[in-house]
Amino acid sequence: VPRGWLEKATRLQRDLEHYKEESIRLDAENEALSRESKRLQAEHRSHQDDLSYLEKQMTTLRRENFKLKKDLEDAAGASMQEFLNAAGRTKLAHQEPAMEDGTEEPIEEAEATAQRHREAMARLRKMIDEERARLRDVRTAHVSALASRAELEGFLSECLSDVKK
Repeated sequence: VPRGWLEKATRLQRDLEHYKEESIRLDAENEALSRESKRLQAEHRSHQDDLSYLEKQMTTLRRENFKLKKDLEDAAGASMQEFLNAAGRTKLAHQEPAMEDGTEEPIEEAEATAQRHREAMARLRKMIDEERARLRDVRTAHVSALASRAELEGFLSECLSDVKK
């Protein structure tokens, strides 16, 4: 057997081994990337589900917010109307003479009632702000729980793929 043939056969054998190793490395890399792709797809689906849930929740909260604002305005309007009616009736019913300082008693009562109404409205606004803060905290907790869920889903997916092997 000529020496040139032996050298060529040896070189081809080395090339074959090199390409086999490269093929094995690329297969392993491809498998790892496939697992990562599946994990990311599952995470994406989870995020899409979360997004649609949050959009629905936000729409519901907007409706509720609009309704609460309308109810608050209606209550404030009714309260103011009641105040004005009460002040008018008191003034007409009593027609007390002016006090020494020139003011009338019903006006002072009306001012006290108006002050109580303003304080009640301030308390209600404060309660609404507190509820909004609680809602923000709950939303934040929900988002972090969903992120944790996505991470656990990825881990579970990896475990299942390992078990399938």
